[in-house]
Amino acid sequence: MQIVLLVAGLAAAGLGWLLMRRSPSIGFAGMCVVIAFVPVWWAISFGTDWRPPLVFGVVLLASFLGRLPRRYGLADLGVAIFFAAGLLPVLVGGASLSTVFILLTEWVLGFLIGRFVFGIVGPERIYATIVVVFAVAAGFGIFEFVADFHLWKILGPHNRLYNLWAQIQYRAGLPRSEGAFGHSIAFGCAMAMAVPMVYATRFKPWLKVVLTGILGVAVLVSFSRAAMLAAAIGLLVIAIRGAAGVDRASRGAAWLSLGLGGLGLVPIVFQVIEQAGSEASGSATYRGQLYDLVAVMKIVGRTAAAQTSLTGERSVDGFRSIDSQIVLTGLSYGWLMMLIGLVLLGIAVVLVLIGRSSPAMVAVVAQLPALASVALITQYGTLFWIVVGLAVASRVAAPEPEVGPAVDEELSASAATH
Repeated sequence: MQIVLLVAGLAAAGLGWLLMRRSPSIGFAGMCVVIAFVPVWWAISFGTDWRPPLVFGVVLLASFLGRLPRRYGLADLGVAIFFAAGLLPVLVGGASLSTVFILLTEWVLGFLIGRFVFGIVGPERIYATIVVVFAVAAGFGIFEFVADFHLWKILGPHNRLYNLWAQIQYRAGLPRSEGAFGHSIAFGCAMAMAVPMVYATRFKPWLKVVLTGILGVAVLVSFSRAAMLAAAIGLLVIAIRGAAGVDRASRGAAWLSLGLGGLGLVPIVFQVIEQAGSEASGSATYRGQLYDLVAVMKIVGRTAAAQTSLTGERSVDGFRSIDSQIVLTGLSYGWLMMLIGLVLLGIAVVLVLIGRSSPAMVAVVAQLPALASVALITQYGTLFWIVVGLAVASRVAAPEPEVGPAVDEELSASAATH
């Protein structure tokens, strides 16, 4: 039976490859749909769990062969060094099969998809695709909260991944929307990543405000403070500093969205957090304590403080859940990789602050609160790295700063005297 399923799967992959080869934009749209609407527990178990974004992403990446970009830059080099630091434990020791598998099949795969698709499909169509797909997913998330009906919980196989991710979380007695992401924070942060991209599309300003409102309400009903911060930071940066492809009318729409959000959503947020009381403050305190684990990190490789009990429960120095991707990176791959990642994020922050960034880079920088408070779980990790790839591609494709008139005159005068 498994052989039959394998042959059928390979045949479907071949047909999918032909379609994506003919129309890369459809392939990328399909990848967004898989991320936004297909839960990770719909995985194919064949030696390991082949999750939907991995299966679809490999076929999509294969369809790009022969169309790879010819121009690369320092941003590519920085990310390559970051990944190399994560793979270094394979050579010097301290690597585990799970950490290497995640690095290659989620982080590297997602990055390469974003890096290559940018030049093949084009930024405007990419941003529009992400916005439309995730606005629809946001609408489902809002319905999920209002109706307290969690569609994805009743769909798919009840396997190990289902038991891990399908349960609905609550805050202040209210259900938190999770969509197909299996976790409210992952859902909220994914919706927040789409917010800056709204303003690089060709949609009418009024429609951008509406789309931002839909995404913003979806973030709100996730009741994730990190996602709310990410959405607010992304929107604020677009309004104040702008980004590549964001015109003056779009920045005005961003200001309008900020005003409407401040009047309508902020009071609700404070009310829910206040009602959550010790639950919300307790989770914040726990995340703060995670940074004590820096002391048990190795320079390269997995920490020796990681343990697995007789019942299969994993922990690190007494902490069962590492709710910070920054800390988890150091514990899994070493503080060298963590430090390189923080340096790259710092450079991205500077580029955003000086107004030399793209909407994708704004979305990545806005995720800093999330990276400090949640791991790259479920398909949120793949989405994050796709957006990182888009940010790097846009940075490499960005034109050099124009030479001003005064400099032009000085160069002309210098040339005339020689």
